[in-house]
Amino acid sequence: MKNVIGDFKKFVNKGNVFDLAIGLIIGTTFTAIVTSLVNDIIMPLVSTAINFDLTGGKVVLRSEIIDVVDGEEIIVKKAITLNWGIFLQTVINFFIIAIAIFVAVKTVKAIKNSYVRSQIRYLKKMRIKHPTWFDEDTDLGTKLYEQMKKDHPEQFKNEIADGIEERKKEAQANISPQELTNQLLLRLNENLEKMNGSQDEKASMSDLKQLSKNTQM
Repeated sequence: MKNVIGDFKKFVNKGNVFDLAIGLIIGTTFTAIVTSLVNDIIMPLVSTAINFDLTGGKVVLRSEIIDVVDGEEIIVKKAITLNWGIFLQTVINFFIIAIAIFVAVKTVKAIKNSYVRSQIRYLKKMRIKHPTWFDEDTDLGTKLYEQMKKDHPEQFKNEIADGIEERKKEAQANISPQELTNQLLLRLNENLEKMNGSQDEKASMSDLKQLSKNTQM
């Protein structure tokens, strides 16, 4: 019994179980509201406008067979019908629910993004106002800043671009003269291959290496 209770506690504490349950309850209630809206308000108005009962719209494929036994009518075989009116109601329900969910998701996302942007603006202000909180990698301010940058990179485009440029400059500064010369020669060789039409006119890699050695001398 203790193991069952322990497993249940782990299950409840694992993930957003309560959020999922609340969402399920709200979704079920919302579906009932939409169904009532379509069946009790929209469809009667549409049927009145076109002077035809859409809710009972159907196509009879086979009429019912009735037999009279002792003066009472007994249905021997039920009618087979295509109930396109009910199908139309279901389609309208689907579109209303889909639109409502789309609007709700957009609204929640906009609210969340607004909150995140406000938090990031506050964090950047604190970085300017209290730079000592962001000096070391172990500082709380630095940890928060890096975590926000990891979770919401779209809000740190300028900082990320500046960091990439700085790393490129550092990489270029650490390149040896030989490596830099080789890179330049490779680019020169590519340009020559594009400019020259025949294979004989292209500069060979051995000639370029010899040119590199002569340049270094």
